[in-house]
Amino acid sequence: MNSFGKLAASAAVGAMLLTVSAIAPADSAGDGVLHKVDKAVKSYDSLTVKYTMTTKEAGHDETHLIVRTSFEGHKQFTEILGPADMKGTKVLHLSNTKMYIYLPSFRKIRRIASHMTEAGFLGTTYSQRDMNLTAYRPYFEADLASEDDATWSLKLKARPDTDAPYGSLEMTVHKKLKLPLRIKYFNDKGTHVKTETRMKYFCEGQVCLPKRQKMVDHTKGDKWSKLHLDEWDINPSLPDKMFSKRNLK
Repeated sequence: MNSFGKLAASAAVGAMLLTVSAIAPADSAGDGVLHKVDKAVKSYDSLTVKYTMTTKEAGHDETHLIVRTSFEGHKQFTEILGPADMKGTKVLHLSNTKMYIYLPSFRKIRRIASHMTEAGFLGTTYSQRDMNLTAYRPYFEADLASEDDATWSLKLKARPDTDAPYGSLEMTVHKKLKLPLRIKYFNDKGTHVKTETRMKYFCEGQVCLPKRQKMVDHTKGDKWSKLHLDEWDINPSLPDKMFSKRNLK
């Protein structure tokens, strides 16, 4: 091959490498950490938990809900066990666009409108999307802002053309557990709207869960809700019929 041919071949290879790089860029350090977080958050095949939710708003008494929720894949079934006036309320989550609620006082199943998934779940500071957000990489790209011996600090930005529930997040991650300790939530305008803390992690095998969680809503005078984990069953056998509209009744 003459010198011109070699030069042309070299240019062609260089152009090909640039094209491949543009199509499939390597994950950043932040995305690598976020991949570990997603894997650790959803380290179970199925899960059933029972917990108490306590909510406090300035000028009002505390309210309490006793809740049982079962997870399998992307599906989620929630039943309110108490107090008496809320008992029997059930919520079925099949996808971010298919959510249903059964209110015993009306004896009817109603589809949850998409704009209502961002509202507080039954008066708490957790929205329905907050409670179903068990994977972050489908919605956010991450940068590693800083780290120390014990934690990573990530800055997450919503991916374009996704229905990400927030514009951005700031997440502090426990290095050993690969799980979030604190998450700051920001809306599309960059306003800090909520702060969540996850505490007292315990592990059974490869599955680790927080026994305490707290979500503070800064848009509502720092109204907060706390979750206290009372019971759990890791990888139970859940019947398919659990995740059906029929089961809501």
